[in-house]
Formats: sequence, C-alpha cells, structure tokens
Amino acid sequence: MLTVSEIAKSLEINPTTVRRLIETGEITAYKVGKTYRVTKEDYEKFLANNKVG
Repeated sequence: MLTVSEIAKSLEINPTTVRRLIETGEITAYKVGKTYRVTKEDYEKFLANNKVG
C-alpha cells in the first residue's frame, strides 16, 4: 500500500493534489484511520489511464 506522500513524491506533485485526486475518484484509495492508502495495482491503473502523449 502506498501513502499520499509516496504518490506525491513519485508524481512530483503536492500531497494536497493527490488527496484531491482521491476525493474526486480519479485514484482509488482506502481510508485507514485518518490517512489514505492506495494499492500498487490502483496506482498503476491511474498511471495507465492518465498517460500524456
């Protein structure tokens, strides 16, 4: 499971932007306590669906 911070670092974007993508459903995530976690598979799906070029 990946954290919001790990995804933000990987995409070189702000963690707030990652949270926004999660809240709009663009990235599937699971809430664990007060934090979000994303499976590696869901992250890879997001990347595949959002390739530029």
